Amino acid sequence: MKALFLAVVLTAVVGCTTAARRPATQTSVGAQPPREAAVLRSVVATPRCPPSATAEARPLLTTVPDEVHLNRREAVCGAATPAEVCACLAKDLAALSADFDHGPGTCEVARASSMSVQVATVFSTGGGDGVVPAVATVVIARGPAGWAAYGVAETVAEIDLAETPQMSAGVDVVGVSEAVFGAARFAWIETATTEEDVAGDERYVDATSALTICELGQALRCGRVDIAAWQYVVARDGDDGDDADDDADDDATADDDDDAEDGEGADVEGGDGDACRSAQGTALRAEQRDASSLMLTGVGGAGGSDARRLAFVRM
Repeated sequence: MKALFLAVVLTAVVGCTTAARRPATQTSVGAQPPREAAVLRSVVATPRCPPSATAEARPLLTTVPDEVHLNRREAVCGAATPAEVCACLAKDLAALSADFDHGPGTCEVARASSMSVQVATVFSTGGGDGVVPAVATVVIARGPAGWAAYGVAETVAEIDLAETPQMSAGVDVVGVSEAVFGAARFAWIETATTEEDVAGDERYVDATSALTICELGQALRCGRVDIAAWQYVVARDGDDGDDADDDADDDATADDDDDAEDGEGADVEGGDGDACRSAQGTALRAEQRDASSLMLTGVGGAGGSDARRLAFVRM
């Protein structure tokens, strides 16, 4: 169990240090403020292998909302730097919310960031024997008094190995973007979550992508929208020697983010060619052009062109 736990932890941490292609408005911490931006646009989470031709595509995102609630977030663990905020959280994860047990954990700041926002991944070091603890990505933002943590962007539930002994999960920070619209400043955090389980000779993969939208200012407010959901059946071992070829190509693939906006796709072993038995799901494109709303395209399903405006409701 301990070995599997470490594998899951390492997967999530490494994922957070690898960002997919970032929008032009993204900057680094300490850089000049972003200029007025006409649009923020999400990375499209394309399927890891061709969608199944023998089965009708399943629109897994069937509850796209009509509005996005931007809820006020309270600051905890205020400090001079994001690293110090992370160190504070690691002392007692319960500082984040009542959903976390009191006790120490680990906290790793992701490389993906904007001028005013960073993301950390936290892991509990508790959890009983045979349980892989939950993993969460946390919003760390710069406010009037310095940096602080402002709650969770995404979570991966704990895994009970007594029930699912071959299950694994991880969350990646795909990118962090920031832009100014008039007097308002917004930051986007894009995350990709993957859960896998094994049965016989096949792996069953659920992959979801989410967008956390935060309005920055005297009060920080955040909302969340699901923008992709895919389900795959993949050969358990990538099959027929493909793993060796995949490993040899890893370094080259890591440098080719600009050649394909595939979001999650580059992270999966055995996710291409004959190894993939089927793929079904939906991916949406999110765009923000002003301070009042978000546009989603592709609401009708994968490859669709329907558009829906989601108004921001500040809570």
